[in-house]
This record gives sequence, C-alpha cells and structure tokens, in this order.
Amino acid sequence: MAAASGEKKLQIQTQPSSSSGAVAVAGGAAQQQTSAWQNLVRMHRKLHVELLREAADMAAACGGDVHAIVFCPGGSSAEFHTFHGAPIAAARAQAMAKRKREAQVAAALRGMVAKDVSGMAVEEVEAHRQQLLALRAAVVRKLQEKAAANVAAGDDAGRSNKIRKIE
Repeated sequence: MAAASGEKKLQIQTQPSSSSGAVAVAGGAAQQQTSAWQNLVRMHRKLHVELLREAADMAAACGGDVHAIVFCPGGSSAEFHTFHGAPIAAARAQAMAKRKREAQVAAALRGMVAKDVSGMAVEEVEAHRQQLLALRAAVVRKLQEKAAANVAAGDDAGRSNKIRKIE
C-alpha cells in the first residue's frame, strides 16, 4: 500500500498547472490510476498467498489452530481462513486406528462364534466349545466390572439382572 500512495504522490507532482495540458494529463492519470490499482491488486494477491502459506506452515509446526484474516484492498471485505494444527490430525489418526482395531477384534469374534461345527471332528468341536466358554467368561467378567463401576457411581438401574441372565 505504501507503493500505491507513493505513486499517487508522483501523479500529483507531475500534473501541469495549465488548463490545456490538464485534459491530456487527466486521461493519462486515469490510466495511471487503473495501472496503480492493478499493481495494488497483484501485490495483494501475492502477499495473500504468502500469508496463507506461512499460516499453514505455522499451524503444522506449532500444532495449534491458526486463524488468518485478510482484508481486501479498499477495505470492502475480508476473508477469514482457519488452519488446523497437527494434534487434530494425530487425534483423528488415533481414532481411526482404534476403530480399525475394534473392527478387527469384532470380526475375529464373529468368526469364532459363527463357525460351522457340522463338519468338525469331535476334538475340534470340544476345542471350539472351550473357546466359546472362555469368551463367555470374559463377557461376564466385563459386565461385572461395568456393574461394579455403576454401583460405585450410584447408577445401579437394573444392570445386575443382565448379569444373572447370562450366568
């Protein structure tokens, strides 16, 4: 913007004082003002891109959110940009990994429970039965832990009935 005000000062100094030359200079001054405005807009775009790049780099480096407000030339409007830092991306990656692990465990459990025993030998059926009993015991243990936590928290609304039904 300093360059634009400097150009305006030059325009004021170069205008002649005679009335016949003022008309010719007025047309040239309009072109100079348009050119000056275009230069200002180009400079604004360049600095805008540079600011946004630096804000994104800062968000990535510091791990926090960075907000950038860019005011347009002439003050008619402004643009608001938000760059999210690394912790959000890391938290998303951890959540995705956790969901993936849980899905794999659930698929393995469904596969174990849904085995077709009609084609198994007696030893395989007995081994499968033992796995199911161990799984059942683990489920009962988890439910009892949850019930104990609920009792400690004062929320014992019928949870013990579920455990009795399973046992």
